Amino acid sequence: MAPEYKLKAALIYKLTHFVEWPDRSSLTSTNKNISNRYKENFFNICVLGDNPFGDILEPLRQRHVEGLPIQIYYFLQSEDVGRSCQLLFISDSKRAFVKTILTTFSQRPTLSLSDIPGFAALGGMIEMTQGNKTIGFTINPDEAKAAGLSIAAPLLELANITDTRHGP
Repeated sequence: MAPEYKLKAALIYKLTHFVEWPDRSSLTSTNKNISNRYKENFFNICVLGDNPFGDILEPLRQRHVEGLPIQIYYFLQSEDVGRSCQLLFISDSKRAFVKTILTTFSQRPTLSLSDIPGFAALGGMIEMTQGNKTIGFTINPDEAKAAGLSIAAPLLELANITDTRHGP
């Protein structure tokens, strides 16, 4: 695991404080058809592809988001990811399939996050960018809005903004 993923793991948790998800009660009808592997009374963080974090995300299980304890799931195939992920980190190992994955998850209330270069321009919501000893963000607020998510202005002010929903 690269040392940068310690910082990225911390940022994943911090980002949840700058995003507003739709009221979970409005999602109940969707959640009834979900595998029992997910628990509705949890905030589910999912990692898709090879896990670059190792066990660094595990301490997040002791934290809460929107009053819900965090649960973490790891998936190798996008078909295995259910609808109950509030945050989906797509690892670089899925780079070749990212456009298809994002199409599958578009308009679901799932915050898509990755460090794949160009992720936000491809329709991802938040792309972590690597600078000189810093990590920045490129955000696609229109994709988040289409999924019913709202990203707070202070985070948007710190990020580069990209837009894939409006043509030239």
